[in-house]
Amino acid sequence: MKSFIILKLLFMITLFISINCEIKINYLNSVVFITILPNSTDILNGMDLLCLVNLECTYNGAIQGFGSNRMIKNMDGSNSCNSTFDFTGYTDFQKQDCKGTLLYKITNRIVDEKISIPISFPVEIDDSHLYTNGTSSLKIRYYDGSQANTTPMTITDITGKVKEIRNLKYENSLIYNQPGLLSWTMDAGFGYVLISFGGDQNQNSQPYKATYPKPIINSARVISTDIEKGATRIEFLGINFGTNKKLLTFMPNCYPFPYKISIDYVNGTNLIITDFNRLKGLCPSRDFKYTLCLDNYCGQGQLKEGYPPITINSIEGPTANRTYKFNGYFLDSTTYSQLTPVSQYGQKISSSTNQIELSMNSPLYYQYTSGSRAFKFWDKNSNSSSSSSGSSISIPIQPSTLFDCGPPTLFSTIEQKGKLKVIGKYFMFNDMSVYLDGMKLNQSVLTIVNSTTLYISPIPRPGILMVSIDGSNDNSSIPIKINVSIKEISSPPTKGGLITIKGNGLYLKSENGKPLKSKFSIENFSNNNQQTCQDPFEDQSNPSGEIIYCTVSAGIGKRLMFKLEIGDSKPAIFTNFTYQPPTISKVYQSSDYAIINGMNLGQFNSKVFIYIKNEINGSGRTIVTPLPVLTNSSELIQFQIPDSIKTSIIYVEVGGQKSNSLQLPIVPFITSIPSKLSVNGGIVTIIGKYLNLINYNFNQQQQQQQQQQQQQQQQQLNQEREKEMVSSTTTTTTTTIATTKNNLNIKIGSQICKDIEQLDLKHFTSITCKMPPGSGGGYPVSILINDTLVQGNPKGLTFSYMSPTIINSTSVSPTTGGLITIFGSQLAKPINITIANLQQCIYVNITDSNSLTCYLPPLTESLNKSSIERSDHPIQINVNGQSSDADIFKYSIPDKYQYRKDNSGDQNDNSKNVEKWLIPAILIPCLFFLIAIFVLIIIYIKKYKKRRQIQKRLNEPIPPESIQD
Repeated sequence: MKSFIILKLLFMITLFISINCEIKINYLNSVVFITILPNSTDILNGMDLLCLVNLECTYNGAIQGFGSNRMIKNMDGSNSCNSTFDFTGYTDFQKQDCKGTLLYKITNRIVDEKISIPISFPVEIDDSHLYTNGTSSLKIRYYDGSQANTTPMTITDITGKVKEIRNLKYENSLIYNQPGLLSWTMDAGFGYVLISFGGDQNQNSQPYKATYPKPIINSARVISTDIEKGATRIEFLGINFGTNKKLLTFMPNCYPFPYKISIDYVNGTNLIITDFNRLKGLCPSRDFKYTLCLDNYCGQGQLKEGYPPITINSIEGPTANRTYKFNGYFLDSTTYSQLTPVSQYGQKISSSTNQIELSMNSPLYYQYTSGSRAFKFWDKNSNSSSSSSGSSISIPIQPSTLFDCGPPTLFSTIEQKGKLKVIGKYFMFNDMSVYLDGMKLNQSVLTIVNSTTLYISPIPRPGILMVSIDGSNDNSSIPIKINVSIKEISSPPTKGGLITIKGNGLYLKSENGKPLKSKFSIENFSNNNQQTCQDPFEDQSNPSGEIIYCTVSAGIGKRLMFKLEIGDSKPAIFTNFTYQPPTISKVYQSSDYAIINGMNLGQFNSKVFIYIKNEINGSGRTIVTPLPVLTNSSELIQFQIPDSIKTSIIYVEVGGQKSNSLQLPIVPFITSIPSKLSVNGGIVTIIGKYLNLINYNFNQQQQQQQQQQQQQQQQQLNQEREKEMVSSTTTTTTTTIATTKNNLNIKIGSQICKDIEQLDLKHFTSITCKMPPGSGGGYPVSILINDTLVQGNPKGLTFSYMSPTIINSTSVSPTTGGLITIFGSQLAKPINITIANLQQCIYVNITDSNSLTCYLPPLTESLNKSSIERSDHPIQINVNGQSSDADIFKYSIPDKYQYRKDNSGDQNDNSKNVEKWLIPAILIPCLFFLIAIFVLIIIYIKKYKKRRQIQKRLNEPIPPESIQD
């Protein structure tokens, strides 16, 4: 590119002479031509030579010198010369003022001086790259990179419209002789654009023409035909078509000019035309080249589908007879058709301009589906000399799924009314076999409907269903997933056991007898762990898959989820699986525990609850109280009986299922009798369990009877009050006694313990009662409930009065004997007293529990002196079996005591003396005793008569009181 800029500058040279010059600068690629012409005055002053010797310019921040390569005297005869400076390789040289050395000769004197020379290269473009998406770049020289974002660059598209420049970027690696790269983006385009740069140095430059890739057609197809108008509408797919149909021209080479073709629609990759040349088949010349121009910018190529293009729009098939129908346009334009890549795969049966029917020769045609498939049209009458058999046109089948072919393939199975529907594709009437678990199915059980559906009847067992073509290793297989359903499951006992499962599809073996994988999952009532069913087996008497058996482990609960999976079938879910409910056969008390016997009572740590039902204060309402379980198994439960419980109704809840109810009779029992009682009688404390006094162990019938008796008693008392004017206090007291009669009594020996009272009203563990005076020990203690003896003393505890003790005694003469007084405690009848291991003290009179008198007879024989003089003769007492002794007795020795050496006559005299005072000593106390007995009998008779009258009125005999002597 050449650009001439003439700048008229006047420079004042301040050395010796001032020279006025005219500078002419010419650019040719990277070379600068500079001519300096002196004005006429300088010439007159004798200047005969004027040249520019070198330049000093700034490049990349450093001073760079450029020497003149050539200096040639001007041909016009002037005194100036042309100086040539080569800037080759300095592609990023920017506009600036350089300093030049001016050499001239005037009046035979050579002088040099510095002048300013403006250097500004016009932009040079080495290459361009434009893409239809708008991405663009130029390889450029002498571009002012410092002004890249505001460079005066203008781009005009093929239509003359100025395009907007975006993202302008300039890069220069500053490598010697390599151009910079100017890149930007703009709207998509086509054809070409004109690029020009502003600035004084570029004002005479021609615009640069940068081109997009040429338009190219990749494929063609017929959209529609109009026989009446002779029009064929064709669509081309390719690239770089542009968007302006006025600039676009399509020219097929096989038709003479002028072409009757209109451009209907165009975008960058799609072009639709209408050909009005009344096309009936492929153009006679068989020259399928084309020219496609945008304005005068053209692209050429080959139409591989021919012209007009042979078009396949749809394919029907395959049928079970291996036939296909191809639908489209100009399908009969050739003499022979086949499906490629191998010719023997199919033969044309029939054809028309819009349809070809093709039959596959072999069932193995599917083997070549891995590569691209095309329909090949042969024309043996073609003028092509490339092949002796003529030329062909291959029409790719796009998309590849349009031509559906392959080996028989299985997709799924569906159960339908006793038949198994098999869905797939490429099924064939012949040359295809069906297998189940490797066993070929007889044709009598198969019904092939079409290429996608066949039936197997009856429904087979689960297994692997396979189809294949005879003589081929290609096959397709799927598992037969027979739907498994559960209609009913028997209830097992809570300890586990065999269950019966009824439903459909319950096959545990395949058709060839191979066991199928089965999985059972049973919801656990107590936790999130799943239980299972072990050892499943089919019902041999029912081979239709309706009944199977398996064994479940121990469990509880109702309406649990039972899930069954067989093979690859969808799980069958039964949501009403229930263990057998609990039943109670017996419940009884064992000490303070209760034992329940029954069935299906759960397992240890199962969710088992014990409930007691008690009526609230006779109101008819009941309260249910849960009790903790101590131990349990499937047939036994043990629990702690609450302290305050009475005879109650018991039922069990196991896993949300309630049992039947049974009565638990509560038997109170004694655990200890803390202390012995004085012989004077008193309060006895009894410790035990369930010692509840009132309304004890009453059932409803007993309560009604007691209420009736109380009403009768009240009526009789009212009548008696009217007749005998019984005081209200007495009536009230009597009524209270009648309504608060104890149901629990304590019997000690043969006596009922009186005035029984409850001490512990919360836990009922202690009672007290009053015993009369008595003596002895080992009396059996028993509990009466409603006057009935119960087993209330499991330990066999006994009651005892306190044992007697001896503290002191008086003395008597061994010769005369006499009354002695013994002091001690717990002295009572019956009593036996022995003195000195020899004599029984008789005629005992117990003054109180702390003293007694008795008569000690004289000794029948003398004792030796040593024995008489002892002061610690033993006294032995036995009170009703309880003994005590103490060495405290001492004889009173008379002054004239004959020891054992005395004769028997003396002894008789002594006996006579004793008898003289012994008779009155015995008779006088007896007389007083008889009088006392008589008085007591009279008092007792009066009380008895009065009580007899009251009891007679009440019609309730009162048992006589007995006091043990």
